[in-house]
Amino acid sequence: MTSIKTKLRQFVAAIFAAFSKSRFRGIPAAIFAAFAFFLISAPAAAQPFDNVWHVDEDASGGGGTTWPTAFNDLQDALDAAEATVPPEGTDLIKVAQGVYIPTVETSPGNPRTVTFSFNGSNFNNITIQGGYAGINEPDPDVRDVDLYVTTLSGELGNPGMADNAYHVLKFVQIDSSVSIDGVTIRDALADGTNAFDRSGAGFLSNLAEPLIRNCVIRDNEAQEFGGGAWAIRKSAIFVLCTFRNNTAGDGGGALFQRGAPNGLPAVHLVLVNCEFWDNDGGDAGGGLAIGDFINAPGTTYEITNCLFVRNDAMFGGAAFFSDLGEAGGGTITNCTFVANTTGSAIWGGGVFAPMTITNSILWFNTPNQVVNSSAEINYTNIEGGWPGTGTGNIDVEPIFGPGTDNYRLEGNSRGVDEGNNADVPCDEFDVDDDGFDCDSIPPQDTPDLDLRDRVVDGDEVMGATVDMGAYEFAQCPWDLDGDCSVGASDLLSLLVNWGPYAPCPPFKPADFDGNCTVGATDLLALLVNWGPCPCGDQSEPPSLDEELADACLSQEDWDEFEDVMTDPNSSQEDKDRYYCWMNHYLFHCNRCNCTHPSECPSPDPFDD
Repeated sequence: MTSIKTKLRQFVAAIFAAFSKSRFRGIPAAIFAAFAFFLISAPAAAQPFDNVWHVDEDASGGGGTTWPTAFNDLQDALDAAEATVPPEGTDLIKVAQGVYIPTVETSPGNPRTVTFSFNGSNFNNITIQGGYAGINEPDPDVRDVDLYVTTLSGELGNPGMADNAYHVLKFVQIDSSVSIDGVTIRDALADGTNAFDRSGAGFLSNLAEPLIRNCVIRDNEAQEFGGGAWAIRKSAIFVLCTFRNNTAGDGGGALFQRGAPNGLPAVHLVLVNCEFWDNDGGDAGGGLAIGDFINAPGTTYEITNCLFVRNDAMFGGAAFFSDLGEAGGGTITNCTFVANTTGSAIWGGGVFAPMTITNSILWFNTPNQVVNSSAEINYTNIEGGWPGTGTGNIDVEPIFGPGTDNYRLEGNSRGVDEGNNADVPCDEFDVDDDGFDCDSIPPQDTPDLDLRDRVVDGDEVMGATVDMGAYEFAQCPWDLDGDCSVGASDLLSLLVNWGPYAPCPPFKPADFDGNCTVGATDLLALLVNWGPCPCGDQSEPPSLDEELADACLSQEDWDEFEDVMTDPNSSQEDKDRYYCWMNHYLFHCNRCNCTHPSECPSPDPFDD
């Protein structure tokens, strides 16, 4: 089967010349150059790992060092990586699309204790990446976590949940060098006789700090705490994760974070750009519950750009915070809480630790929005208003976008440009993988839940101001990369996501009409709106001829570049060389004067 990306490259090779010589000729040449290079000749990224292992359920099995010799069992790769960790180096495990079921029993004789286990420091410095195409695709190393779904499942054979594994993953005494990226974790049932086997069905994390990134955690059930995940004594870090349809009897339908007892360092939970849909927490915290030990040092938390929808519990339909200690508490920034039920959306019980909610939306939650007398709420749209401490709050219908479960703001929403820029956190985890984070100059803001720029001028009044809620209003929704112009990179983003998708909601940004399919109407909408957006420079972009002339290049130079980049017989070396020189002239030369010498390989193909 030919991959979508391969088809896209063939498609673009066929239409590239027509686009550059037709009505799209006004697209800046620099964008075309980068677009063509990415599609047709994108080089492999530098590999920072010392050891790379490969797993594919369709492989015949081997040593795992290449795709042709891939392991067909993820456990084999974990065993290989464990044997090579410090002082030997770091390990990356690439896992192809497919379903992977744990096979090693942690309690011999009990088949339901099978789990993928990271137990002890020998498992530090290991990264698992799902979403690879695998050996049945033309390029097995292509990675797309939405297209090539990698599932780690607790389903052990018989229909239904009754015989499923207690935990899909288990982390014990490992540090933050462990990362799980781009997998779906599902179908575990934690109902064992051991206390630890009654919580944390999707995964159990004890004295561990793994980074969980770009994962879907769904359809797990725990008899006690944390249907999706249970973290105790230390905290995992969650970035770009979706929790859906998880259940717990005593608290934390999706996630239960338990603090550290007295004598251990305080726990700090981080949730960035995560979504919680339709989870049931039983007694407390349909989506999230945080609790602490008596006389504990105090658990803290940061929850940023998160969405909580239709979660349910007796107390705190979306989130429950209890016994966090006088030193505990935390921040909830740019989050949206909608249609969570029973008790309130957010409930602070036990010791009322400090809680600050900023730039957020709480609406349609029943019967209350927030129950916490010590909370400070600022610049938030909260249904029924907020009588407690805070400033800049409103109580106005949010006016969400069209379609079901679309919680992006419309242009006439009072929540647009009503937040406080000073409270927008920097992008500590480089959520959008653009290379800019808190250490950049200036520091990069964390992008919104659609990975768009967070602080933009949505109402064209008084400059750029952050919106309320998890999404920043897009005056130009067809501008998928947030550069204030609808162009080639936006077309690429739409085509890569072409076709129906699930789960839906959440909606993909390219699904402009909200019908759970990226299709012809979405493509037409993008093409009709091609060009500059209201959020940026309103002038027409320079034509291709104007950009080439400014760089002292001719149309013949561009045609030669185009021919090399689209010719399947061109060598990678030639493509790299032509691309380097074209970018040198376009970006560093003005009126035939170049700002610095080129570092491109010789010869210069345009030196005429």
